[in-house]
Amino acid sequence: MGVSSDGPGYVARLSDGTLVRGRALLLASGVDWRRLDVPGIEDMLGAGVYYGAGPSEALSCTRSRVVVVGGGNSAGQAVVRFARYAQQVTLLVRGPDLAASMSQYLIDRISGIPNGGGGNRFSGGGS
Repeated sequence: MGVSSDGPGYVARLSDGTLVRGRALLLASGVDWRRLDVPGIEDMLGAGVYYGAGPSEALSCTRSRVVVVGGGNSAGQAVVRFARYAQQVTLLVRGPDLAASMSQYLIDRISGIPNGGGGNRFSGGGS
C-alpha cells in the first residue's frame, strides 16, 4: 500500500497492487469510539443516544435538553453544534477541567454559548 503524487493529482497503490488515481485524496481511517459501560445503552443507540455529533443528530434534538459526555475537542464541537438546536446542552467531563483535553479556542467558544455550557453547566470530577 502506498500513496504518491501523480502530476496534478494522486495515486494510491492498494494491497493487491491495484492503482487508483484521483485529483483529491480523502483518508477516512475510521474511528474507534470509546463506549460507555452502561447497562442497556446499546438498545438506545440511534434513539436518543449517539456516538457522534453530526448535523442530523443535532437537528433531531431541536428544543431538547442534551447531555454530551466527553472532554476532548470532539465533545466541544458537539456542544457547539447541538447548542444551535437544543434548549440546553450540558457537558459531562471526567477530570478536573477541560484544559487537559480540549483546545482553548473551543473552551472559550462553548463558554460563551448561553445554552451550551456557559456559566456553570460543566460537570467534572473523578477519573
